[in-house]
Amino acid sequence: MDLKAAGRDIRRLRLSATRLEHGDPGNVRLLLTISDITDIRAGERLNADLLRETGDAAAGIQHRIANSLQIIASLILRSARGVNSEETRVT
Repeated sequence: MDLKAAGRDIRRLRLSATRLEHGDPGNVRLLLTISDITDIRAGERLNADLLRETGDAAAGIQHRIANSLQIIASLILRSARGVNSEETRVT
């Protein structure tokens, strides 16, 4: 539930009701709890954003590493072509 008050930020509230068994079935009692979860939800959103950014950064790093390895492999193959010994080229 959202709590909107004039001049204040909207607060996100969680309502929970629990039936209390008190021995008398004709006399029903409910326990109502109200929790302000605004800050928890904001933290969850921040956490999700950070995870997404971290994943994007990791993907970028992985891409750069793959490119670097391809360049290294290409240089090694190019150097191997210039070697005169067949044994050196094979190993």
